[in-house]
Amino acid sequence: MVSTATIAEREARLAAFSPWRALGSIAVESEKQGKFNASFSWETNSQGYDIKLFGPLGVQAFHLIENNTGAQLIDRKGQVSGDTADQLLNAVLGVPVPISKMQTWAVGLPGNAIQIQRDNMGRISSMVVAENESFKWNVDFKHYTNVDGLDLPKAVHVDSDDIQIRLSFKKWLRTGATNNNNNRLVIPGIDT
Repeated sequence: MVSTATIAEREARLAAFSPWRALGSIAVESEKQGKFNASFSWETNSQGYDIKLFGPLGVQAFHLIENNTGAQLIDRKGQVSGDTADQLLNAVLGVPVPISKMQTWAVGLPGNAIQIQRDNMGRISSMVVAENESFKWNVDFKHYTNVDGLDLPKAVHVDSDDIQIRLSFKKWLRTGATNNNNNRLVIPGIDT
């Protein structure tokens, strides 16, 4: 069994793993909206995050940005702004997508989980997060990968009664510098 101190140390290191960039894929299935699959580029820093979703042949389908001034969702039809990305996604997709909570879950942190199961290394294997008294998210961490000495999720499944979200992280990058021209994170191999 892993000690509480070891778990606390690991989670402090995960919380400090910022800014980061991840590449991967997402599958969303709901009774209301059916199925949606895309690949993603997800960047995060202390001001917020920037997520680009790409459909077939790499065509950008959505661009979601949230920072301390609000949120924007940009697609081929135009741009929608709001207070939070969660509100925008719910309004546009018609289903709740807990993207703000997924920022924490993406790196393997529990956020405000009410139940946590851990593996023999102290990593979260599953947890339950209550949105309110009648709505809960079940989050399962299927696989981990080592990045810069940290075990980060490789596959995360998020389920509620009417939506299933499958995240697959193919590549993690720890980014540290910003591009001075537009104040976004430098993308290795593209911006360098």
